[in-house]
Amino acid sequence: MHASQTVANYWLPRYLVRYRALNPQVDIALTPGNTRTVAGAILDGSCDLGIVEGEIENDKLIKQIVAQDRLVIVVSEHHPWADGRPVDVADLDATTWIMREQGSGTRAAFKSDIRALGQDPSELQVILEMPSNEACLAAVQVGQSATALSRRAVLPRLAEGAFHQVNFSLPVRHFTMIRHADHHVARSVRAMMDLLSEPSEVDEIV
Repeated sequence: MHASQTVANYWLPRYLVRYRALNPQVDIALTPGNTRTVAGAILDGSCDLGIVEGEIENDKLIKQIVAQDRLVIVVSEHHPWADGRPVDVADLDATTWIMREQGSGTRAAFKSDIRALGQDPSELQVILEMPSNEACLAAVQVGQSATALSRRAVLPRLAEGAFHQVNFSLPVRHFTMIRHADHHVARSVRAMMDLLSEPSEVDEIV
């Protein structure tokens, strides 16, 4: 199974534990990546099931939304936006940015969101591209840049007080289960799909 990083680290593990308890005879291997690499693994047949956080269009993929998520903008305690002042979309180019890598669903969703709000994402001053959520946070903590990450990923760090969620609202996004439209679904894969499709109150909290 492949999953984009935020999904693999912050949403999927509890389902894997439950699946293993219900199906102890089935071995589970999880490979983290980003939306682009997960979709590629499904398309080339190297895995049967994937969960992504970014939008993806391909007629060979069957998609099903399984959870909600929300991006937030995060800064260190040293950033001017840490004081809770309202930040408008026109203010976003007034700071530097630490962003996830190209192909990341988090980055693609953020760009799409601010474009919908009337801001050209190419105008943002991106000074670093990082391969993980934790790397983005580490870079933000020691400077005066901002980053945009899943609230699921940053919530524990916000509680520590070293980071602050900026007063700027972004829309809900989704985690999406994908599989190849032309491939047979094994019984073990179907069991995982059924488990991930079950409604959960936890997944409604964004």
